[in-house]
Amino acid sequence: MTPIFIDIEASSLTGWPIEIGLSRLSSLGIETWSCLIHPRPGWSEADWDPRSAEIHGIAREQLHTAPAAEIVAEAVEARLGAHVLSDCPEFDGKWLTMLLRRPVQLLHFDDAVSDTFGAEALGRAQDLLATLPHPHRAGPDAEAMAQVWLELTQGR
Repeated sequence: MTPIFIDIEASSLTGWPIEIGLSRLSSLGIETWSCLIHPRPGWSEADWDPRSAEIHGIAREQLHTAPAAEIVAEAVEARLGAHVLSDCPEFDGKWLTMLLRRPVQLLHFDDAVSDTFGAEALGRAQDLLATLPHPHRAGPDAEAMAQVWLELTQGR
């Protein structure tokens, strides 16, 4: 399995995607791409939650100059693979579907770790993940999962 690791920041828990990050392992190490998302006209301003903005640190004004959702969706489509892993597929899946306008099956990171490396590796993965910074930004959070996967791969 060659997974793609995904994380999405959103305007609120019931809102819309504002930033997406994808990481993958390559011969060069970990490659990470992330992008802010200018909201589509149909995405309601009422779904902007200042508490969410405090958590991820992305101001609403930053999205005014971000690439349009359609452009970001094209870039994401070009980067997705067959195995897309998320640490929160129920939320990331919802926001990814909003962005791409089609469903994408996300696998839970923990399940993929257990299936690939064995159930005993899950505790190690969670411990490793806990030691990495999680700034609630899509790129670094996706990259943290990739770093753990790389550690588990090298530790086999």
